[in-house]
Amino acid sequence: LSDIDFDGDGADDLFMGDYFYDGDTEGSVYYFSGSDLSVDSVYDLKDDSNSTITGDSDGDFFGYTLGGGDLDFDGYEDMVSGAAGEDVGDLSRAGCIYVISGNADMPGGTASVGWAADLSICGTASNQRLGRHGVPQLVDVDGDLSLDLVVSGPGDDYAGTDGEGEVYVFFNDGGLEGHLSTDDADVTLTAGTADSFGYA
Repeated sequence: LSDIDFDGDGADDLFMGDYFYDGDTEGSVYYFSGSDLSVDSVYDLKDDSNSTITGDSDGDFFGYTLGGGDLDFDGYEDMVSGAAGEDVGDLSRAGCIYVISGNADMPGGTASVGWAADLSICGTASNQRLGRHGVPQLVDVDGDLSLDLVVSGPGDDYAGTDGEGEVYVFFNDGGLEGHLSTDDADVTLTAGTADSFGYA
């Protein structure tokens, strides 16, 4: 669940991640404009959301984590979400993080995140699970008054294997866009032999 002013109207909007809704393992994120919500009303995720963004493939688990903030300095807060189970080429469950830029005219209906995202950051190792559990953080790490993006790949912590995990910092000058990988991070944090670093 993430509450940000995505459409810039002064009211907080809601994004709800449902990475395993009704057996649908590609995952979904549902967008509700705050100005359309009423007190004491009941809303259905699928039927009443203003927009739905889905993962690209079965097993992606898009919507596993959610965050948000204004990365591009345009006055609209952007939505950040993880697809922790996404395969990247031949890399099983490397995981990806996606950013969808805030705007006043979010199209209705359903779209895939591969089509809708303005920025993707993907893992570079099998079972890296970028975006799993550790919520994407938008904080000013380098003190330049712009929000930087901090994401984690805690690794695989079950099924007989353990991942040491890493945390990645991407400094932001307003130009974070396109397709990046964790190899493009400005800072990479590790914890030696500690398993699942970045889990939370």
